[in-house]
Amino acid sequence: MSHDEMRTMVVVRWHDAHSATDTWTPITDIGTDTCEVISCGFLLPTSEGGKEDHITIFQSKTDADDVDGVLCIPVAMVQDMKVMTKNIPGLAPQTLMDKGSKKS
Repeated sequence: MSHDEMRTMVVVRWHDAHSATDTWTPITDIGTDTCEVISCGFLLPTSEGGKEDHITIFQSKTDADDVDGVLCIPVAMVQDMKVMTKNIPGLAPQTLMDKGSKKS
């Protein structure tokens, strides 16, 4: 993939496995709450190296196609996935200039 190619950025809402207790606990006191996680990153399709039956996203990529911050989320755990655009409320990407930085 060339440096100029754009990747699809996604926001994934998913349920993670988690510890339900932090000490010896009666079985009847084990909670039933889910651990909902929201992750975002660049989508890596299975045809390009993503893990089968998972949503694979990564954080960073070099010109040599090395990736970092790779997360593989089992499809069965995914509750929702949206393609990131500047129109997702509360998640619009901003540049430093948008945040108030001004050149002198």
